[in-house]
Amino acid sequence: MGLHSSMRKVGISAIMFGVMLAGISGSHSLGSEHITYAEAASGLKNGQRVTLQQRTALFPDRLTSSSNLQALKVSYYGGKGETYRISSVNGEMTQLESDSQGTIWVPSWYASQAARQVKEILPVSLKMNNRTSVHLSPGSGLKWPVSIAGTSLTVVAQWKDWYGVLVSPAEWKEDYYIYRPALMWVQGKDITGKKTVPNGLLDGNSEVSIDVVRNITEFLFKKGTHASYVKKLLGEPQVKEASTNQEQNSNLPMVIGETWRYEARDVHFTVTFSSSGKLTASEWIIPTTGAYERRYSPGDDYEFTYSFAVIPPKKTIEASPAWRNQGNLNFTFLLEANEGVLLVKGDDGGFSGMHNHSSLYAIDRSTGKKLWQEDAGFGWYTAVADQERKHVTMFSAYNPAIKDYEARVRHIRLSDGKVLWEVKPKNAFGLTMTAAADVVILNEWLDMNGTKSVLSVLDQDTGKQLWKKTLSKGHRLHNQSSNDSYVLIEQNGVLEV
Repeated sequence: MGLHSSMRKVGISAIMFGVMLAGISGSHSLGSEHITYAEAASGLKNGQRVTLQQRTALFPDRLTSSSNLQALKVSYYGGKGETYRISSVNGEMTQLESDSQGTIWVPSWYASQAARQVKEILPVSLKMNNRTSVHLSPGSGLKWPVSIAGTSLTVVAQWKDWYGVLVSPAEWKEDYYIYRPALMWVQGKDITGKKTVPNGLLDGNSEVSIDVVRNITEFLFKKGTHASYVKKLLGEPQVKEASTNQEQNSNLPMVIGETWRYEARDVHFTVTFSSSGKLTASEWIIPTTGAYERRYSPGDDYEFTYSFAVIPPKKTIEASPAWRNQGNLNFTFLLEANEGVLLVKGDDGGFSGMHNHSSLYAIDRSTGKKLWQEDAGFGWYTAVADQERKHVTMFSAYNPAIKDYEARVRHIRLSDGKVLWEVKPKNAFGLTMTAAADVVILNEWLDMNGTKSVLSVLDQDTGKQLWKKTLSKGHRLHNQSSNDSYVLIEQNGVLEV
């Protein structure tokens, strides 16, 4: 895939944060833990609904002793408290039905009361006896030689004397899918050693491979994870900045949180938090030498994305702006400017190329203070400045103040937003506006079929109509702005000035 050599390492061989694990090197008897999977499956019936007690991988196929642990193709995780309908129970695994994920398989143990006792722990690297096994769940009879997964494993969870380790896919990006690590289990008596490193997996000094860090973030970071936990694992970010709008409903005010950017070697990792410090999104930005690729998300965790860049990401350069201005809509575009004022268009991004809210507003160029704003709601609007860039003429089809369509053409002073004149065309639909030197041009269709329209030319200073002309279907108006010297019309293959 053309990634940096540090990224081609399978992420189960790194040194992680160290914590003292109770009984990590002692000898323990399995005792009643042998029957935990049987207890889990005993009460499960086809057709009933079952609730997961812990976060777990959702497997596309039923696992057997011959399954390849490094090719499990896990795209989805099931979260604690999620409910599914059972379609079948087969040995230690249960087949579930999901509206969004289709048919998937989980270890039956994760539906048991015992699974409630699993604790997430800070990652630590374990050395294993290479003659032991990695199990599907604690006490499970479905197991594989630990050498298949690697004898150095990253632990992220604990249940009694069992430790949950991340088993990573050999190919984590394939056929437009992102494949994630699965949680398997080893017993404490089989652990031969551990090794720890200081905190800060992405603080710029860590020697841990990016693949290992990526696997840890895949499993441990989810919506709602607190910023303090992220910082504890990853260290201090290189850059902190205001986030994009986190409110998906365009009818509600914007919600701005904070985004942290970690710039590690040749990759970037960003995490975004709500105003209360809860994780809402993340993105890995990874260089690739292959063809252009769009952004991908693992499973249906659409806020947790991967972006593959043709050009390796560069370190962020801190900006020191004289001022900042933030509008009340998602997107802003500079339309015009003069020595004292910036004229800006606002848009909520909307849906299918449309929008629910839009605006036109002016900013003081020296202070960033908003001078005035005109809202246009979900209707169409056009704005053209005069040649001196001291005024703007705005056509809007919808009036949010009365919550109804109302065609208005207003000539507005840029410095203070004062409306110098206003004209209200009869029809809000099928009307377009542009300008030429000292005039405003309105083109209004006379019927819904577009067979005939009337062109009205208004004096830019007063709004008074100077002349009008009826045009046939198929005409074209070539004017673009007030810099044009003439009104130029193409009709029936003839240009008219």
